[in-house]
Amino acid sequence: MKKNMKQKKENKNKLGTAAAFWSRKKNKKKRLSENIHFKIPKTIQSEDEDEDEDNGYAITPTDFSLLIPGKWLTDNIVNAFIAVQVDLAREKNLKVIFIESLLTAELLNNKLSNGFRTWLINHQLSFYDCWSLPLCIRNIHWTLLVVDLRKSHIIDLDSKHSLPSNLIVQTIMSLVEMYIEKNEDSTTIRNWKVFSSNKIPYQSDGDDCGVHVCLWAYIICHQIPLNFIGEEVVHVRKNIARILIEANAKEFSEIIGREEMRRRHLDFETMEGKESKKKYMANNIYRI
Repeated sequence: MKKNMKQKKENKNKLGTAAAFWSRKKNKKKRLSENIHFKIPKTIQSEDEDEDEDNGYAITPTDFSLLIPGKWLTDNIVNAFIAVQVDLAREKNLKVIFIESLLTAELLNNKLSNGFRTWLINHQLSFYDCWSLPLCIRNIHWTLLVVDLRKSHIIDLDSKHSLPSNLIVQTIMSLVEMYIEKNEDSTTIRNWKVFSSNKIPYQSDGDDCGVHVCLWAYIICHQIPLNFIGEEVVHVRKNIARILIEANAKEFSEIIGREEMRRRHLDFETMEGKESKKKYMANNIYRI
């Protein structure tokens, strides 16, 4: 019995909990209840929004606790993580834009006015080659939709290998049509193709869909190959926590009691796992 309890404790320590990962703090006067703000890259902002305003995602300890294995990720974590990746992609001059899940939900529910959609195309989406849209289907399942304007492709990266609904395809295609009209593109809507693959890693449980979305966003924005299988994404969770913390390390380093880490010192590439894995190349999905 003692051996089993010891083994369970070792396994828990090995995986680590999100709380244990960042709860160590130097300055006891600061509390973990403070929100951590991640600035949204200059992507989708309302017309009257001040660009200098501290506008970002407020990540709370409750949000971070969802990075413990077996928890379903909320939009705060998914949006903040993708925003950080897109910001890094722009440093490499990659023309990638991120549309947060709140807007994609309103888009799918037909709650965005035609005027706002026109503004979206004219002032935001027209300047980029790749649109990254995290979708939360029926508020229970995350998937990532990628619009590749150079190849006239819409790619649905669904960890459950489900096909995108007609509603999703028609809604996104309506935006594409507006883009074509605005830019006087030589292509027509008939040239566009929708792809959904059952050869990408499969989600074997009900909680890791948001982690898969974060991982695909990382691959697309960094244009690097990663080795992983569906069962292995549990190890990605601690790396998501690390990346979010590093993105705001200057303000948060005193709270978590860690030295400020280099922004790109990540270990996605060394995820644990004993099986040999197929490489999923970013350029199989999207090539700049």
